[in-house]
Amino acid sequence: MKRRKQIFFLLSWNDYRIFQGISHYAHEADWLMDTRHFFTNQIPRDRVFHGMIAMGHRDPEVNAFVREKAQTVPTVILGTDSPGFQAPMVVPNNRQMARLAAQHLYDLFHKDYGWFACDVSPSGLERHTAFRERLAELGMACTDLTGARTPYSPAATLAQLKGCRKPIGVMCRDDHDAAVLLEICQEARLLVPEEVAVIGVGDLESLCSF
Repeated sequence: MKRRKQIFFLLSWNDYRIFQGISHYAHEADWLMDTRHFFTNQIPRDRVFHGMIAMGHRDPEVNAFVREKAQTVPTVILGTDSPGFQAPMVVPNNRQMARLAAQHLYDLFHKDYGWFACDVSPSGLERHTAFRERLAELGMACTDLTGARTPYSPAATLAQLKGCRKPIGVMCRDDHDAAVLLEICQEARLLVPEEVAVIGVGDLESLCSF
């Protein structure tokens, strides 16, 4: 009987669509998937793995474990946040999504544009650059609503947002940051989307439902 391959699967953020897609392939390939870290934050040091699918993680101990395992088994990294080593990567097309966001806001006849992110990340930098580039091609400028701060200052963003001409179309790095910006708009009593049109990234239904 052929021995089934044991695959360590580590997500640093929750998107059920990634889980579903990989689980479907795991069934086809007859893999045994170890997903305990996702549910319990346990690092499975007691098992032998034949491969690994992982993301860069905020916990340095987790990244160290992934780097250690990657020296001995085939590894694929999901997303643009690397755990600190070179490996094949599956990444979203950050440039294309940002260019589409800029075009969408432009097609809605916006004249003023903004970018918002709560902190700095590789995917955010790529999206921000492409968003500004597409707007420049369209003859438009972009205001950085993070106030050039890392992490962002809610008070500074609120002041900037109040001072911007309205309406303004804003791209956020992801849906989490879009939710933060919506809260700031609510505090400032700014109408969405009439005064501030907000675009997130990810289409995270569980988050957007809130």
